[in-house]
Amino acid sequence: MKNIILTVFVGLFLSLGLSAQELTYDQPLKVENKQYTLIDVDDWGHTEILVETFNNKGELVERGILKNNKRHGVWTMYSNNQISAEMAFNNDNRVWLKVYKEDGFTHVTYMNNRPYVVQTETRLASN
Repeated sequence: MKNIILTVFVGLFLSLGLSAQELTYDQPLKVENKQYTLIDVDDWGHTEILVETFNNKGELVERGILKNNKRHGVWTMYSNNQISAEMAFNNDNRVWLKVYKEDGFTHVTYMNNRPYVVQTETRLASN
């Protein structure tokens, strides 16, 4: 099963306005500013695909996993080649968001895919 060529779910590409295309383990698929890399296909055909989004300078701005065409796990956002935020998903539902700032961060916890608790931590300047 690991050596098969996977025809990426039509739903993924319908959402992008494209037709189905082939994605293999050894050949990532590039569509506009995104790159899709097949990580795994289990015996039932469930997929894990790494999604990377790039800006027009070619710099990475977002990276995360699609599990069965839904965001899953921690997605990382970048600004100026530095991590600017992380968001955790469970089956496409937001779990938490952490936004980094120079002097600390803001952490948002979600319940039912809506913000529930917002916490901000600020580092005090040292003398």
